[in-house]
Amino acid sequence: MNFDAKILIVDDELPARKLLMGYLQKIGYENLTDVDSAEKAIQKLCIEKFDLVISDWNMPQMTGLEFYQLITERELITGVPFLMVTSVNEKDNVLKAIKMGVQGYIIKPFDVETLQDKIDDVLK
Repeated sequence: MNFDAKILIVDDELPARKLLMGYLQKIGYENLTDVDSAEKAIQKLCIEKFDLVISDWNMPQMTGLEFYQLITERELITGVPFLMVTSVNEKDNVLKAIKMGVQGYIIKPFDVETLQDKIDDVLK
């Protein structure tokens, strides 16, 4: 496991970002960047390289899936795993995300172990 991995967290809700960052720090990751919108994430991805992107599905202006599609089309995350986090457990959404290339999907609420398992899967 590479605890030096640079991780970008995208979620419009501050409590959700703080919880996710806390979980990641508990696992051992320290190189974390968080933003509150897909637009800010795109700006970050234009100037910085990340090893993993974790994004919420439900965000204003642009859904997590629209965000993924845009950054994939612009080749901002070529070869970078993308993990989707959502409170919506709809099979159609999961299948759509996976079909588009999203490497992992986590349904809220989740615990540290679930997050670690998903990250291990996408970073291997």
